[in-house]
Amino acid sequence: TLSGVSVSVEVDGAPRPPETIERIEPGQTARLPFEVAFPDKGLRELTVRVDARDGLSLDDAVRIAVNVKGELAVLLVNGQASTDPTRDEIHLVRHALAPPGPFASGIRAEVIEPAELETAKLGEYDVVMLCNVPPLGAGAIAAIERFARAGGGVAFFLGSEAGEPAEFNRLFWAE
Repeated sequence: TLSGVSVSVEVDGAPRPPETIERIEPGQTARLPFEVAFPDKGLRELTVRVDARDGLSLDDAVRIAVNVKGELAVLLVNGQASTDPTRDEIHLVRHALAPPGPFASGIRAEVIEPAELETAKLGEYDVVMLCNVPPLGAGAIAAIERFARAGGGVAFFLGSEAGEPAEFNRLFWAE
């Protein structure tokens, strides 16, 4: 049994105040959440140290490199654009992600029409959100599949423009 285990986190060598895990029984694990705010974008070193006093010093510290982004880039594909904000498919989500005003949310939201999807440079984004998009052609579907395979996030928000659910599923299902 270990008791009073001190856990500390360092960002670029700057320590944060340690937290304590009161007790860990043999064969058990313990979790201790830490919130870390990185001071700058770019590659940062994150170190977690445990003072376990278990005689196994080799596993008492873990270092990882973290690539901190300055902002999250989101591409919103507007399947039903409208000059009336209450009828526009992405008006509310765009303002929720990147609200207008003096304070930045850390999210850069850009909007395109479905016809632009096939030629859009999806690799410049972290997430693509398809909002009530009508059925897409093979080129657009291939672009989304490449983006997802490369680690990009894809969110689907279906609506009346998306067509029949069975057809939508058929287009995006890759066995």
